[in-house]
Amino acid sequence: MIIFGIGIFVIPAVLFQAILSGFPILNTIILIGYAVLLLIIFLIGRKD
Repeated sequence: MIIFGIGIFVIPAVLFQAILSGFPILNTIILIGYAVLLLIIFLIGRKD
Protein backbone atom coordinates (compact mmCIF):
# COMPACT_ATOMS: atom_id res chain seq x y z
CA MET A 1 0.00 0.00 0.00
CA ILE A 2 2.96 2.32 0.60
CA ILE A 3 4.19 1.80 -2.97
CA PHE A 4 0.65 2.37 -4.24
CA GLY A 5 0.39 5.63 -2.28
CA ILE A 6 3.70 6.92 -3.58
CA GLY A 7 2.88 5.90 -7.16
CA ILE A 8 -0.48 7.68 -7.07
CA PHE A 9 1.15 11.01 -6.26
CA VAL A 10 4.55 10.80 -7.97
CA ILE A 11 3.69 9.25 -11.35
CA PRO A 12 0.85 11.64 -12.32
CA ALA A 13 3.08 14.57 -11.32
CA VAL A 14 5.87 13.32 -13.58
CA LEU A 15 3.34 12.58 -16.31
CA PHE A 16 1.97 16.13 -16.03
CA GLN A 17 5.48 17.58 -16.34
CA ALA A 18 6.15 15.40 -19.40
CA ILE A 19 2.98 16.68 -21.08
CA LEU A 20 3.91 20.29 -20.33
CA SER A 21 7.43 19.72 -21.63
CA GLY A 22 6.02 18.27 -24.82
CA PHE A 23 8.07 15.06 -25.05
CA PRO A 24 5.78 12.49 -26.73
CA ILE A 25 8.35 9.68 -26.40
CA LEU A 26 8.93 10.31 -22.70
CA ASN A 27 5.18 10.68 -22.23
CA THR A 28 4.58 7.28 -23.85
CA ILE A 29 7.25 5.62 -21.71
CA ILE A 30 5.70 7.05 -18.54
CA LEU A 31 2.21 5.90 -19.58
CA ILE A 32 3.53 2.37 -20.20
CA GLY A 33 5.35 2.41 -16.86
CA TYR A 34 2.18 3.57 -15.11
CA ALA A 35 0.16 0.75 -16.72
CA VAL A 36 2.80 -1.80 -15.66
CA LEU A 37 2.81 -0.43 -12.12
CA LEU A 38 -0.99 -0.73 -11.89
CA LEU A 39 -0.77 -4.31 -13.21
CA ILE A 40 1.87 -5.22 -10.61
CA ILE A 41 -0.21 -3.68 -7.82
CA PHE A 42 -3.26 -5.60 -9.08
CA LEU A 43 -1.36 -8.91 -9.11
CA ILE A 44 0.09 -8.30 -5.62
CA GLY A 45 -3.38 -7.45 -4.35
CA ARG A 46 -4.79 -10.70 -5.72
CA LYS A 47 -1.93 -12.73 -4.22
CA ASP A 48 -2.80 -11.44 -0.76
